[in-house]
Amino acid sequence: MVVRLSVLNRARIVPQIALILIAMFVASFALAADPVYTAEVRVKSQSAADTQNGMARALIQVLERVSGDPNVKSRPYLGPELKNAKALSISHDFVQKEGRSAAGVPSFGTNIVVQFDPNKVRALVKRSGLQYWPEPRQQPLAWIVVDDGQHGPRLVSYTERDAARSLLERGQMRGIQVVLPKGNAAEKALAGAVVRKDLRALSVASAAYKGDSQLVGYIKRVGDEWEGRWTFIERGKILKDWDTKNKDPFEVVAAGGDGAADALIRRYAVAGFAPKPPPMTEEELAALETQKAAQAAAAAEGTGGDDPSLAGAPNVSTTSVVRETFNNVSNSADYMSVMGKLNQIPGVKSVTTVATTQGGVVVDITYVGDPSALKAAIALQGLHSGGSKVIQQSSPPAQEPPKQEAPKVEPAPAKVEPAPAKSAEPAKVEPAPAKTPSNANNG
Repeated sequence: MVVRLSVLNRARIVPQIALILIAMFVASFALAADPVYTAEVRVKSQSAADTQNGMARALIQVLERVSGDPNVKSRPYLGPELKNAKALSISHDFVQKEGRSAAGVPSFGTNIVVQFDPNKVRALVKRSGLQYWPEPRQQPLAWIVVDDGQHGPRLVSYTERDAARSLLERGQMRGIQVVLPKGNAAEKALAGAVVRKDLRALSVASAAYKGDSQLVGYIKRVGDEWEGRWTFIERGKILKDWDTKNKDPFEVVAAGGDGAADALIRRYAVAGFAPKPPPMTEEELAALETQKAAQAAAAAEGTGGDDPSLAGAPNVSTTSVVRETFNNVSNSADYMSVMGKLNQIPGVKSVTTVATTQGGVVVDITYVGDPSALKAAIALQGLHSGGSKVIQQSSPPAQEPPKQEAPKVEPAPAKVEPAPAKSAEPAKVEPAPAKTPSNANNG
């Protein structure tokens, strides 16, 4: 009988111990999870497709926190990495969440919680050329006062943290942990200092928390709107001042988390550098030189040698925009390699990414020359095109030869013969005949 009881007790105790151990494991997992590298997003279901989509959106959130770049999802070369988000994760789980509509109606949905490997995420940030926001990060102490127009200014402390929940959540989403004061009598008396923006008094009170940064916010109701005045300080220096206005008070409060994160990112984020494409092999270099020589010969034949005045043949002066699709682009390293090789082709003026596909990328190449020559040059670079289409082609307008004006012939001046020089000798005057008496009588 005793044996039976021990067996029964063991049968009852063992499952209980197992449940306790599982709970302890889950709790330790939650404590060990890094909030910067853990994200939670809503999913439609737990199907494979919805799970993959949810993990990709979760990875976007983590990359935004790690890099401080709010436009991560618009980076075209990250498309293949996002589709492979599961390979960067440590674990994921589904949880049921309750929400409320604008009318206050409760609703229930499924969220996926994904924990990513910090080392793999940092490696992705590095090879993708994203900026990096180093850790550990500041934990700003938030001095927030709310004035609803009825009860006067009140300090939001940790005991009233529900009033600042949107700020705390927004800060966590952006990668920082905002701290609230404990809310003792001396701290509650600082509500007036927040309203007056007495930063010196707030700095003295912040010394008890051993922090280097403070977020000071004064939110008040004005008519049917709420206005917020924010200041972010680090080591006594104002890093950012900004104002917010919204009919939703929670959005005004949440704006404090955005502003604090923006100020810290601007101060501490390290600019990323896009990795260089791998060096070309000897065969690729030889093929490139051959292509250059062929292109130079074609240019000389089409333009009449090296005479620049005869330039304008179609195979040189025509500018084309060619849309190319390249396959086997599964990660950012492949993307950077393709872009690097395209930009090495003579005559390529620009390469613009249009879209990413399943394991590929679509680009528009602006090329000066014959599109067929571009196709040959792409093949010489060892790139395999999955499709090519000329979407734009233009030639410079033909220049009319300059009009040659007939040379103006000036009439020759008339030759004027010089008059013969007059002699300087005095003129000879013949003496008149002398009158005789006989002549005089006759007259």
